[in-house]
Amino acid sequence: RAQLMAALAWAVTPMTMFVGHTLSASTVDILAWTTVVWVLIAWCRRRDDRLLVIAVVASAVAMQAKYSIVFLWAAVALAALAVGPRRLLGRPVLLIGGVVVVASLVPSLLWQAEHGWPQLAMADVFAAESYGSVGFLVNFIYLGGLLLVVLMAVGLWSLLRSPDYSRYRFLGWSAVLLFVFFLVQDGQPRHLTGLFGLLWAVGAVRLQNQGGARWWRWTVSWPVFAVIAAISVLGHLPVLPSAQALPTPGTPNNPQAAETVGWPELVAATRAAYDTVPLPQRPHTVII
Repeated sequence: RAQLMAALAWAVTPMTMFVGHTLSASTVDILAWTTVVWVLIAWCRRRDDRLLVIAVVASAVAMQAKYSIVFLWAAVALAALAVGPRRLLGRPVLLIGGVVVVASLVPSLLWQAEHGWPQLAMADVFAAESYGSVGFLVNFIYLGGLLLVVLMAVGLWSLLRSPDYSRYRFLGWSAVLLFVFFLVQDGQPRHLTGLFGLLWAVGAVRLQNQGGARWWRWTVSWPVFAVIAAISVLGHLPVLPSAQALPTPGTPNNPQAAETVGWPELVAATRAAYDTVPLPQRPHTVII
């Protein structure tokens, strides 16, 4: 029951719909964060360092899409130093893996240096897109599935306070550190979505094993899942008429849905342009 509940929470939320039907940097990033967190939980249970190889590979892949997984590891390190397990930080696999990840970044860092470190300018971009603390919280609740944020809060409270989850407590504090950091730094709530699976899973296990108070238990009922799924589908999948997605002056269009319109015409136009390229040049022609 707990596995089904956590899986449904992932499946119906707006964030999953938003990044799950397209390929973006966030698509890779969220999967990598979730993988690393799963590995850390498994390591706490089994103390098998071979599991950490998976975390290293996931981190290296994530760094080819976004650099934000660095914040996850920084929060994990601080939390593990404060509440344990400190043994995690000294594992040779992680130390060697850190060198491997940095080595995999060399081409990207060289490109950044050659072009004036444009990645550093992203902080200003996020600040310009920020709606302040209130907007951050509202957006976080929406992306987290509205009422399903209650299950997330139960999971976080269990990680921080319940003796049953003491060996995973550092992950709860990691979530708190990251939430505060991105809130203060005018970050985006989507940067935290890699932790959603952890919090939903712990909340679902807590609900299965110990039950829940009547005032919040109904927030993870079948009707709630159905309503949130409907909102997510209508808001983030290309199911409405294309006229509602295409850019129209003065109207709030959905850019993600707009990018799903007109692909046959784009392919035809690209093919027509490619056909005009002289034959000797075609093997060296790049389509972006």
